[in-house]
Amino acid sequence: MLRDRGLKFKCCIVGEGPLEHSLKSQISNLKLHDEVVLTGPLPVSEITRLLAEETQVFALACKTEGDGGRDNLPTVLMEAMAARLPCVSTRTAGVPEMVADRVSGLLCEERQPEQLAGLLAALLQDPARCEQMGVAGLEHAKKHFAREVSSRDLLRAFAEHSGLRFEAALAMRENLLGLFLRRILRRGRQLRYHVVKARDKTFDLARFMGGA
Repeated sequence: MLRDRGLKFKCCIVGEGPLEHSLKSQISNLKLHDEVVLTGPLPVSEITRLLAEETQVFALACKTEGDGGRDNLPTVLMEAMAARLPCVSTRTAGVPEMVADRVSGLLCEERQPEQLAGLLAALLQDPARCEQMGVAGLEHAKKHFAREVSSRDLLRAFAEHSGLRFEAALAMRENLLGLFLRRILRRGRQLRYHVVKARDKTFDLARFMGGA
């Protein structure tokens, strides 16, 4: 669709999988050898270089599979955002949580190739907007998906809602005292983990294999 609109582009599909033969056939039948390249598996260093140096837009056309399987939080979107790239994807599962529509990328409904092509065309023809969205995506990723941020949020959730044992040093260091107190008041008691040692659970492999 992009080619037929007269747009000049190169699409690199990185990786391997069960669709490789089908994709090769499509490329051949549609005479897209000059536009679409299947790179196969690449080392992380080369993927990083491609994202940082040779990519203007990152596209991921997520869709729900026949058995209901979906990409909940695609890691590749985070990698693209870390490389300051605008992302074009679909409103599927957790993708809208990752890509802020019209801020750090553009989203359409799944299984709508014409809409997806239109979004890609819009960004391919507007490098300045791509740069603006890329910066916004990097800031969004830092704010919501950086390891130190997500681990802190997880710890706070454990402190308030789970049986995480109260530790004064941890509570003071991570400012969790209020969360622990709310949990105590809500449940009326403090939950603690207790290590239970298994007894009389020895397993004799030789006897088992011998049928004894």
